[in-house]
Amino acid sequence: MSASRKCAVSLREDDVSQAAPAPVTLKNVLRDNAMTGARKNHRDRQQGRSVRNLFSYNQRFSSKHAMRQKIIQEKYPIFVLELQKDETDMTSADDIVARLKANIEADRVARYIGVFDHYNHTKALPDGSIAPEIEDAKNILFCFGVALPSAEMLALRPRSIGVAELADRFIVSFLEAPMPVANIAMENWVRALRADPVTA
Repeated sequence: MSASRKCAVSLREDDVSQAAPAPVTLKNVLRDNAMTGARKNHRDRQQGRSVRNLFSYNQRFSSKHAMRQKIIQEKYPIFVLELQKDETDMTSADDIVARLKANIEADRVARYIGVFDHYNHTKALPDGSIAPEIEDAKNILFCFGVALPSAEMLALRPRSIGVAELADRFIVSFLEAPMPVANIAMENWVRALRADPVTA
């Protein structure tokens, strides 16, 4: 047999030996399971890190941008959005109140009532007290009033959104309404105050 033919036969035999599966033995099965488990553990660790990183990012992102729900005075559920002044084209509490008023008047069922100047009212009281960081504070009053199923429902109305101005930011808040549609509308109005609503 020529040298070239011997080489070709040798290559074919090598190909076959490489392609042939390893014999099924307990040792090989244990080895394969160990390799599979190691790859799975590595993948799980990678996914775990990804999940932890995502959770950490969401925490940082949420604390800065998201509207928060909280309980104040141990009983009142409220929505709160802290809006840095460089995150909005609003320059004062009056600007925010004007924008909210426009949203209320454009709504199909909401009715604008008026604005309560909380800051000046409290400041004028002999015993009035205002946190030193608050520079202005107003409430815009309105009502949805799509139904009046009982006389007692009047105790839950009207609605109000509070706007407080601080040196570097605005704090916009409102009490949770018993009607989900009202909460959705108010959330949308408040979130839209941010210059980039996607991050609200």
